[in-house]
Amino acid sequence: MKKREIITGTYRITRNSDGMSYTGSTLDIYDRWDGYRKGDCHNPHFKRTLKKHGPDAFTWEILEIAPKGLSKEDLHNWLHEHERNWLQSTDPKLLY
Repeated sequence: MKKREIITGTYRITRNSDGMSYTGSTLDIYDRWDGYRKGDCHNPHFKRTLKKHGPDAFTWEILEIAPKGLSKEDLHNWLHEHERNWLQSTDPKLLY
């Protein structure tokens, strides 16, 4: 079994039909996405929409990959700051 690469960074999941999106950051993007596909999501609106329409109704994209070699604290700060920047640059009417 091939081991999957762990990608740390920011991501966006956009519903293709209306452009509504969910933006987040995590230490392991693919693991987080697997959780969403299995129904493990803390945002109830996004969770319901994903369950109703299915994962194929969305575009799943990596926005930024975190730099390697950051301390745990610096990585946490980087993820928080970059997620916030992406959220602030998105029309609030298009966010879950």
